Amino acid sequence: MTAVVPPAPRIAPATWSDVVAVVDACSPGSLAARFLGAVAPPRSAVLARLARTHREGWTLVAAAPGPVGLLGVHPDGDGRAELGALVADAHQGRAVGAALVDAVLRAPCWRDRALHAVVGHGNHAAHGLVRVAARQVTVTRHRFADGVEYVLHPRELR
Repeated sequence: MTAVVPPAPRIAPATWSDVVAVVDACSPGSLAARFLGAVAPPRSAVLARLARTHREGWTLVAAAPGPVGLLGVHPDGDGRAELGALVADAHQGRAVGAALVDAVLRAPCWRDRALHAVVGHGNHAAHGLVRVAARQVTVTRHRFADGVEYVLHPRELR
């Protein structure tokens, strides 16, 4: 028997309504893991944090066919940018995050930056996402009490 593979999501610049739709499709547990908390921050706080990246950085949406995942890239000083991903609960484990990260790693506008992602120790999906990215680029890591800071180097795309 052949396994059915879902179609790859379409990746595009996100609209604000895409951001809201993905946040609303995430459980409190997903939001807590994404924002390194024991409990999910209030919806208004999540949207306020994502709004800053949406205004000042670059936010991509994965659509399959509607919005199912986001990846924000926020410039954070000379030569660095912060990464943040969020995938709707119903679409986790379907390579949505990997497609978003691949789009960022291949985008020429981020090639000269070190892309930083802070991941809590218990966020196994995000650690797996970084392992997938490490097949394409060099990744360094720095451990701290609550998690790991990964640094991805797109200029070293394989």
